[in-house]
Amino acid sequence: MRSLSLRLYGAVTWLIQPFVRRKLRRRAVAEPGYAVAVEERFGHYPTTPAGTDWCWIHAVSLGEARAAAILIDELRRQAPGIRLLLTHGTATGR
Repeated sequence: MRSLSLRLYGAVTWLIQPFVRRKLRRRAVAEPGYAVAVEERFGHYPTTPAGTDWCWIHAVSLGEARAAAILIDELRRQAPGIRLLLTHGTATGR
């Protein structure tokens, strides 16, 4: 069973999504890159690889995306057949 704090976190996160989405839309007016792949920022991706092992890596910023490259190289070396999905939280991380 999930702890009370985890359920509370999930509820609050769900409740504030409309406000966060509105903020992203406003920012996209000034910086169009913020309108790209908004759902990835909320942990949603349209399709996931089926029928094979896969690893989803979510990098929030450009720095994390660059750091993830080291992890990705090692994953490819140790598990050559694994499918990798890299998502980003900011426009610069793309």
